[in-house]
Amino acid sequence: MNRLPYKIIALLNKIWKSLGCPCARPVRFIRHRIIGRLWPCKSIKSKYYESPRIEHQLNPMSYKPHISLLLKYNKLNDIDLHKCLASITEQTYEEWELIIDGKDPALEVILAPYKKRFPNKIKLNSSESIKSDYVGFIDTSDILENNALEVAVQHMQSGSKPDILYSDHSLFDDPVLKPNWSPELLLSYNYIQGFLLISRGLMEQSGDYSCIYDLLLKATEKTDLITHIPQILYHKHKESVNKKIEIEALEQALKRRSLTHSVKIPKSAEKYNKSFYKIDFNLSSEPSVTIIIPTKDRSDLLNRCLKGIRKNTNYNNFDVLVADNGSTKKKTLKYLQSIPEQVERIEQEKFNFSDINNQAVKLASGEYILLMNDDVFPINSNWLKEMIGVFSLSEHIGVVGAKLLYRKNKFGNAVQHSGMVLGRHYASLIQFKKAQELGYNFYNQVLRNTSSISGACMLTKKSLYEELGGLDAANLGIDYSDVDYCLKALDKGYRIAVNSHAVLIHDESASRGDNEGQGAILDQAEADFLVAKWKNLIKNDPYYHSGFSLEYKDNAYTVTNV
Repeated sequence: MNRLPYKIIALLNKIWKSLGCPCARPVRFIRHRIIGRLWPCKSIKSKYYESPRIEHQLNPMSYKPHISLLLKYNKLNDIDLHKCLASITEQTYEEWELIIDGKDPALEVILAPYKKRFPNKIKLNSSESIKSDYVGFIDTSDILENNALEVAVQHMQSGSKPDILYSDHSLFDDPVLKPNWSPELLLSYNYIQGFLLISRGLMEQSGDYSCIYDLLLKATEKTDLITHIPQILYHKHKESVNKKIEIEALEQALKRRSLTHSVKIPKSAEKYNKSFYKIDFNLSSEPSVTIIIPTKDRSDLLNRCLKGIRKNTNYNNFDVLVADNGSTKKKTLKYLQSIPEQVERIEQEKFNFSDINNQAVKLASGEYILLMNDDVFPINSNWLKEMIGVFSLSEHIGVVGAKLLYRKNKFGNAVQHSGMVLGRHYASLIQFKKAQELGYNFYNQVLRNTSSISGACMLTKKSLYEELGGLDAANLGIDYSDVDYCLKALDKGYRIAVNSHAVLIHDESASRGDNEGQGAILDQAEADFLVAKWKNLIKNDPYYHSGFSLEYKDNAYTVTNV
């Protein structure tokens, strides 16, 4: 669509306002009565537009719900409003109505030509109750793709009807690609913002919708029928968030879950003036945690790890179990005898990392177990509290990971691990160049869901570990047993989360070799086993959009296919 008319009118409008709005009545008459009638109300197709899929053209929709779009009216901007209205009235799906709540008298003038074309579809200040099957929301500064409603309805044609649908969107023309339903990410900020449809029944149960974040937090507590449409159907041109109201909404959501946690804006959000939040965990009790650390003849690494735990852990109810995999050096044996932590000797004929951990878990006394490499050590004292606190949010949390950094003198201040991606070099680490950067959609600074995490620092319930059969020592003795464990938990209905507020250093593969900065050399047979076992998930990581690159040379979240 040609943007030149909008730019010209916007410039003239700015000049007029700077002059104190002289000749207001004739100017508004020209804008609304003359220019408004000549406005280019025609099909708007952005560079993200995708034609309806062939299968839907061959198989007409049997379910055609009626959809009410509620136009969020703020300060009148006739230029934005015309663009918004054009995108709605040219929808390829016809079962819709537009409901506008606004008192500005200019609205009637602007809406007149649209109401003439659609006399029964556009309602201003309607007192009628909403009777449509679904309700959507749109801001006056935003526009829909012309096929947005059609694409949404296509996703309602088979299986259980979704209670909530959301799509990807663009912000200032940059694509914002989203994961599938991610409950913990929603507790960090409203990542669903943009195109959203909610069933009328669920909306009525959820109450007031003046704050969409509040509505989503309430609605998602009542349903799991949530569908993500991996397509850009909505275009935002402004960011308008009331942080105070959103924090209150999140605090109320925690109270509804009988949690006494508090909410704050983290320093990184304040620094960049962004709208994401941090839950400060206030635990009524501290469940017991056993930290399991396998090691062999690397007393230097183990000493650094244990010193870090002792010095930088403000969580009280934990113990450490050192799993000595047959150390022979006198220095190491002497060191193991000198430390106060529990030491268990686990000898093997052939090195099997999974078996070491499985044997150690049997000896662990904690309700939770934390698998930790001996080349990992914490640098902030709240790391364990940040990890264990995530489990308080839902009984469906199965595994929790942390943000792991490279040592500064080796890779700078870079993030070595913030979750993992399936299908990218089998399963690869999500990394960021700097520890303090926001990352794509703030992912480097928030609590969020992911498909798997690294076993270098992995927290899970001992009972779940036993239920899932622990790490697969028979088939994945060295590599990918952590990924396999997470996918087993995912398959059982549990969620995986990584909390970026738990920060540790990982001197990656210091005990197994560095492989020129690429980590330890992988076992190809084990990689092939993982792919064969989990091929469907590996092809479709629910938390990694298909529009992102799967090339190993690219950073995670590199947009290549939209």
